Amino acid sequence: MSIELTTLCLSITEEFLSQAEKQIMFVLCFRANQNYEVYSSIEKLALNCSCSVKTVERTLKQLRDKGFLIYTGKLAPNSRSIPIYSINLTHGQFGG
Repeated sequence: MSIELTTLCLSITEEFLSQAEKQIMFVLCFRANQNYEVYSSIEKLALNCSCSVKTVERTLKQLRDKGFLIYTGKLAPNSRSIPIYSINLTHGQFGG
């Protein structure tokens, strides 16, 4: 868990992230490791955020497109389909 990342995520205004984007980003920041990398199944994110799988898929794409998440090119341990993302601390909304 990264208190630093969750605190930074809370400071991002709705001007930059929709409610769904902020909610999913918050969960990802909460789960990030010390290297700011994170992975989670789409189904687990949907359950944690009380939204549909389609909403999670769409929102992850939006977060990548906006530069908040970067796909590392790696997959989660023991997984063939769960991507590992890096939280982009150089994004201007994180104060980087």
